[in-house]
Amino acid sequence: YGIYVSSASPTITASVIRNNGSYGIYLSSSNATISNSTISGNVYGIYAVNSSTATITGNTISGNTSYAIYLDASSSNTSISGNAISGGGQNGISVTGTLAASTTWGSLDAPYVVNSSVTVSSGVTLTINPGVVVKFASLYRLTIKGILIADGTPSQPIYFTSWKDDSVGGDTNGDGSATNPAAGDWYNLWFTSTSTNNILDNVVVRYGGWGGYGCNIPDCNTSLSIETSSLTISNSTVEDSGNYGIYVSSASPTITASVIRNNGSYGIYLSSSNATISNSTISGN
Repeated sequence: YGIYVSSASPTITASVIRNNGSYGIYLSSSNATISNSTISGNVYGIYAVNSSTATITGNTISGNTSYAIYLDASSSNTSISGNAISGGGQNGISVTGTLAASTTWGSLDAPYVVNSSVTVSSGVTLTINPGVVVKFASLYRLTIKGILIADGTPSQPIYFTSWKDDSVGGDTNGDGSATNPAAGDWYNLWFTSTSTNNILDNVVVRYGGWGGYGCNIPDCNTSLSIETSSLTISNSTVEDSGNYGIYVSSASPTITASVIRNNGSYGIYLSSSNATISNSTISGN
């Protein structure tokens, strides 16, 4: 460990944390402020767990062999801004686990990487700010039992994509051009029947819809799996799924002014659904 912090909230500034065996900075139950420092050559740059809510700003985080920043679910409200992240094994912000408290993913410094499936608990809101990129390592998903607010803008759309997709958020998996994204790289966004008041606006969902032996809808085989009527999809694109683009079961969401294209099977599949679909383009499926 370069710096190990437990149940304390130090200020770490203008420092160099370099070439430590595992963690540059390890935070447990900490509200540390980390600023204007260089964190490089470690395995993890900054590793935050156990309800840490750090402020990480203005740092250079480079050349770490695993994630630049790792957050467990309880620490994913950490404020991250103005950092330069590059040259590592995974140039992203790893998030994993079950969100038990409302959380905002707002950093534009690097993509958030769902490195093990993430669940938004019932009664909990996950807000994703405009311009944020969320990437998925292979065969993981985001399950929404509570509320997902992904409200982008035309100039700052929100992306849900494969971690092999270098076209947004850069080379997150750190392998240069060795891998390319493909349909079915990850599972899906799964809106369960308990989820409410969900918004997908100015969002791009691509390269999901993995399907393999023994894996069936709603678990997989579609990029968006919808079991709630309390979802509005607008001004958005769902593309390059390995199977269905959108699968709706026993629910009636609203889909408007959106593009559903180039998916491996049906663009939209409705089962026992009275969905409202308007002003949308569905093509190439």
